[in-house]
Amino acid sequence: TLVAQGRKSEASDRWLMVLDMQADHEEALRNASQHYMERDMRDAVKEILYNAVEHRTENASILLSALDIAKHEGDHVRIDTLNELIALSPQVTPKRIVKIANDYVKEDLFDNAIRVLKNGLQAHPNDQALLHSLAEVHEKLGREDLAMQYYEEVANQSARSKLGKEADKRLSQSVPVLTDRERGSKWLAWREVIGIFLLFFILAWEDAGLNVA
Repeated sequence: TLVAQGRKSEASDRWLMVLDMQADHEEALRNASQHYMERDMRDAVKEILYNAVEHRTENASILLSALDIAKHEGDHVRIDTLNELIALSPQVTPKRIVKIANDYVKEDLFDNAIRVLKNGLQAHPNDQALLHSLAEVHEKLGREDLAMQYYEEVANQSARSKLGKEADKRLSQSVPVLTDRERGSKWLAWREVIGIFLLFFILAWEDAGLNVA
């Protein structure tokens, strides 16, 4: 009503009152931002956007707008935080999340990529693209056992899809790897010792011309 009467400043005050009650109210934020932009008050726009982020908004458009500002200002710490929050938003597609992770991989920021992808899996459980991307990142880091675990999850989702076929192919090419727990297992060590002993025992017995049976 105030906007219709040309009383935009008063209307903006009311939008801010709405944002005090709900920091990520989309209509209030959009109108308040428009009012500030008309007056070239960019810091005020940034303040209400970042306030919505601090209140843990899941609204993708708000998060992406805040990300644009952070990128423009070169605020890398805030960029990383926003990327992780964006990945948690159900409104953001797995394709977009994989792109964010790939950008981190290009900069050799593998831990950032893993955090983003894992957040994405919270919003999109068992998504093939996210699982496949996680497998690739771990493979680049030389974590073969973890990579194979994720490839196996990808194949289990759908072996007929493009990513499923790629994962299945990668699994067939992999060499079995012992985990740290298996390497330190006394039972596994004794099992190998006994197996080798029996093999040589049987060979020696047969070499002597005796019937093993």
